[in-house]
Amino acid sequence: MLSITVDDLKYLLSFAIFLLVAVITGTMANRLRNQAEIARRRETRTSALYALSRKIVAETELDGILKTVVSVVSDTINGEAAIFLPDKNGELIIKAINTIPNSILLNKEETIAARWVYKHGQIAGNGTETLVQAKGLYFPLRIEEKNLGVLAVRPSHPDQNLSTEHRQLIEAFANLTALAVLSLQLTAEAQQARYLTQSEKLRTALFNSISHELRTPLASIMGAVTSLLEEGDIYNQSDRKTLLQTVNEATLRMNRLVGNLLDMARLESGMMQLKSEWCDIQEIIGVALRRMQDLLQQRPVHTDIPVDLSLVKADFALIEQVLVNLLDNALKYSPPDTEIAITVEEIDKEIQIAVQNKGDSIPKTDDQPVLTFGDLTVDLAHRQVIVEGREVKLTPTEYDILKNLALHAGRVLTHRQLLRTIWGADYQDEAHYLRVYIGQLRRKIEPDPTRPKYIITEPGVGYRLVYGE
Repeated sequence: MLSITVDDLKYLLSFAIFLLVAVITGTMANRLRNQAEIARRRETRTSALYALSRKIVAETELDGILKTVVSVVSDTINGEAAIFLPDKNGELIIKAINTIPNSILLNKEETIAARWVYKHGQIAGNGTETLVQAKGLYFPLRIEEKNLGVLAVRPSHPDQNLSTEHRQLIEAFANLTALAVLSLQLTAEAQQARYLTQSEKLRTALFNSISHELRTPLASIMGAVTSLLEEGDIYNQSDRKTLLQTVNEATLRMNRLVGNLLDMARLESGMMQLKSEWCDIQEIIGVALRRMQDLLQQRPVHTDIPVDLSLVKADFALIEQVLVNLLDNALKYSPPDTEIAITVEEIDKEIQIAVQNKGDSIPKTDDQPVLTFGDLTVDLAHRQVIVEGREVKLTPTEYDILKNLALHAGRVLTHRQLLRTIWGADYQDEAHYLRVYIGQLRRKIEPDPTRPKYIITEPGVGYRLVYGE
């Protein structure tokens, strides 16, 4: 039997000091070991999160991100992992799961547990005090107050619970996944908003154009009918026929415009489906010419179509409508009695169709001046605008407004003058159009749009371009 005795009482104090030092040293060593272990665990968790974040960044699609997360989580716990996300109807469904046959996480009871976690935003399942009957452990994919889905895990051994370290790591994985999912959702929403904005701008431009196009045939019809009703006695048979022909042509034109509007509405709603079939281009051109024969009576039409032209797979009716629209455009923007040519070429397994007219040529602008207003330069020949040495991109409408102001620099152009010049007489009372575009123009060329030094507003009158400071 071992015992400790002190032969000399004078060594008792030394023994007490040595014992105290040993206890303190052992305590400190144990604390250092614990801190080292905590640091190691933190390093492991940080490395795992960093590795997962790098893999997520490499993915650009939601499915790729979810598969990556499921794979990493499955390897981490050496078990099963799955991610639940809501579908379009708000129902929670499995979007990604590791490839384990007959996974327990696919059971109906487990899906119910996942729905509970998604609804309440709390961790639940095996190893917790909530839904203890569940086989898996469920983590909400939560950002602030918003639940985006659920991450489900289950160790390979049914009786094995996740350690605190593993639970903290999986919870960190869930937070990182939620952030990635939210980022993709916000990106998709922003893209959709841009598409809607562009679509709305295009729709507005189209309907403005179409409203002008509709007024022209309506005015022709009203003028001809009014003449026949009010002053019918002064017209002979030939004049009456001419007026009725005008009404007929205007009616046909309106019919085409309304048909195009209906086709646009069907395209946007998804009701119009392409009916691709093998078509003969020569036959399509023939049908289009027959539809336009009344308007083409006084115009020579030349067609150049190869005899051995291949068939093409297309929607016969829609291609025919395209040709009708092109022919109508060629009629409107070319002098009477000039030729309209339709040529077809087959180049590198593609068929190119061209409808050409002989309209007025675009005047040369090389002799037009370069106008300078301080740091603002307007090159009329090349349609360029330069501010402080850099070229500024303007829309065609913005450029036309600036050009008109530059050509009358120092003078006030009234709202009606600018509206009539840029948009036409039908818009000379639509001052809000001008305010919107002047605002956009100032943001592009003015150093401080709130204190313009080039485009000056004359309240209640219009705008003028000055030479700057």
